[in-house]
Amino acid sequence: MHSCKAKPLNGHFPAPTIENIFMKLLKIIFFLLLLVSPVFDYIYKWTEEGSSPALILRAVAAILMIFMLLPHLTSIGKGIGITKTVIFLILYIGIVTFIALPNITSLYALIRVLYSFLGFLFIYYLAKTSSITEKEVSVFFMLLLVILTITAYLNIGHRLDMRQGLNRADNTGYSLVCAYASVMFFVNKKTFPLSLLLVIVGTLLCGKRGAIIAMTIATLPVLIYIFMGERIKISKKFMYIFFIVISSFFVLQQFTSYFDATMGRFERLGEDHGSGRDQLYSLYFEHYKNSDLMHQVFGHGLSAGTFGANKPFAFTETAAHSDWLEMLYDFGIVGTLAYAIVFIQLLSIIFKNRNNKNNYYYMLVMSFIIWFIKSIISSTFLLDISSIYLYMTTAYAIARLEQDFHNCNDNGQLHRGHQSQQQIPVFQGK
Repeated sequence: MHSCKAKPLNGHFPAPTIENIFMKLLKIIFFLLLLVSPVFDYIYKWTEEGSSPALILRAVAAILMIFMLLPHLTSIGKGIGITKTVIFLILYIGIVTFIALPNITSLYALIRVLYSFLGFLFIYYLAKTSSITEKEVSVFFMLLLVILTITAYLNIGHRLDMRQGLNRADNTGYSLVCAYASVMFFVNKKTFPLSLLLVIVGTLLCGKRGAIIAMTIATLPVLIYIFMGERIKISKKFMYIFFIVISSFFVLQQFTSYFDATMGRFERLGEDHGSGRDQLYSLYFEHYKNSDLMHQVFGHGLSAGTFGANKPFAFTETAAHSDWLEMLYDFGIVGTLAYAIVFIQLLSIIFKNRNNKNNYYYMLVMSFIIWFIKSIISSTFLLDISSIYLYMTTAYAIARLEQDFHNCNDNGQLHRGHQSQQQIPVFQGK
């Protein structure tokens, strides 16, 4: 079978220049910042400083992304529909928030949102222009999974020291789930079982019920690809089964008490109603319903419902824990409809590529499942800063599928993911 090679948009491979080398250096710094940030999250999570140093690192990463994206913002805006919607949401959120809540707290929240969604645009552009290799992205995600799983394990000691003990769940579980779709980078490699084990074990240790639910459902596309696809040898399938069964048995033996605590949290789901989500959802919807027409249409501004300085519309100490209610109260019907369009566009891309079911296709399906579930029972778009990992896998998969579609559509051949590997150029400065 022939396969199509991905080409840069301008059709040639430019010779290295000082500008290209500089941009490549900035790209490396960006990925290093993303890897170091979870480490700082762990170090400062249990101190009075909180996560402020990690926020600084992420702010620097956001500045780097803006610096590298600005010269190409017009071309990105002319891209596929989902990039236009993301750009609109970033601008809309910024404008509404600055008009409604012009204070330092809102600026802090905006940095978090900007950081996450700039990651989507940045990775999309790098992949679309063949300015980043799959090897670079896969190395980043493997290191990230290792770091997140280690911090999840180390957090257990701190959780045990607290009054709630292991009943207090660890949000690192959501970080791991946001990076879960990256296992499709390794699906035909020896590191695949390790990547799968890191996510599953780490997420279970964290005890976040929503993260475990999202991970479980998102595992279905992985199983379909492995056991129903034709691109993995029978011997590898049996090797995966053997490794996962043996590893799971060993891990269960070592961490029985931790997993028992996680199962206990599921058993209490009927008692605590999802940590009080039923009351919280009703509270947010009631305050939205009682708002005037202008705020119902355009919203109150980012995180307007939670108490803070200069927040006239605040009514609770807790975020909505649902993207849809948070969007509805913070950014009204306009913001909520724009957010819904993102999911419609993702479904459209999945349907368009239904005949090109390579690893990128299943990566996108996994990303969609995780994103959609988290948007309902937790938060993705506005509050979870680790969502950048989810947006990165989503953007990379979209760019590669789009590239494959355009490169191979003329002769009817479709690129088959890991079957074709090629060297691709560094980020182009112009």
